[in-house]
Amino acid sequence: MSGRAVDTVLAFSTQAGAAAFPTALAATTGDSLVVRGTVGESKAHLMSMSTKSDAAGNKFRIASPLLHDNVTGLTWQANENPGLFLIPEYASVELNEQDTLSVFGQCGAATTISVALTIAYDNLRGTDADLYRWGDIEGDIKAIKSVEVDLSAIAVGAWTDTAITATENQLHADKSYAVLGYLCNPATLAIGVKGVATGNLRMCGPGFPSSLSSTDFFIEMSEYHRVPYIPVFQANDRTAFFVSAADSVARAGGAVVCSLIVAELKTKR
Repeated sequence: MSGRAVDTVLAFSTQAGAAAFPTALAATTGDSLVVRGTVGESKAHLMSMSTKSDAAGNKFRIASPLLHDNVTGLTWQANENPGLFLIPEYASVELNEQDTLSVFGQCGAATTISVALTIAYDNLRGTDADLYRWGDIEGDIKAIKSVEVDLSAIAVGAWTDTAITATENQLHADKSYAVLGYLCNPATLAIGVKGVATGNLRMCGPGFPSSLSSTDFFIEMSEYHRVPYIPVFQANDRTAFFVSAADSVARAGGAVVCSLIVAELKTKR
């Protein structure tokens, strides 16, 4: 089985003091900075990048001999914390399968530097996510629901996955739900979803400090790039459907609250 998929990769480095630039960041356990293999001539694209460090002077870089250059590559002085898209919303960076991305960061004091890279695959071997465009579902919405998920504890440099039923369980059985976006309080490095509907890959975006672009994040990504990007999951799978989150600082259980914005569909997908 193969098909479209989106994967988010976490990389970090914990520094005892101000870090020189560039300081290499390593992928967290279970993630890899090697671009996954695609089917045939299908493509992979870096869709968004979010960054976070709880110290001043944040600077970040992605480089590879197969990108524009392997010297300064894509380098940003993040003007927000967390730094949000960084890559223009209507653009993406084409990647080569099996290429190893080098990720670097810098901070001005002792802290953890964290980066989340979201990569979309046109046709990923062994994965077939259930993704749609906004035009596929906008006329099929029966109701809008916000699902509160009080997240489990978040460790530095690691993902935490919390079932969407952890705090409430009000979704209707035998129905399909489209994930439109999310709210996150407080702001985090990255937040999103993971389950059968995403091919069991983490499909995340920046943990925005405002609701301006987050409540319809997946709609916007679909519209910006004109690709299927809205995950649709089955209510009967909800105990195995998760909110995934990562941050540059440790968070106690319940300290981060996510409101997952979903749409109940009239048609079962």
